[in-house]
Amino acid sequence: MPRTIIPYNPRLKELARKLRNDSTIGEILLWKELKGNKVMDMISIAKSLC
Repeated sequence: MPRTIIPYNPRLKELARKLRNDSTIGEILLWKELKGNKVMDMISIAKSLC
């Protein structure tokens, strides 16, 4: 099955930047916990197998 090319949308880049910079307290705490946990190691191993 050939890949479908998604047209470039400059608003998505702005949205992604805004979402990264405007994290909620819950998101910050979640990422802090995940980074200090073995979950991130398992995710990176799974990604490398794909």
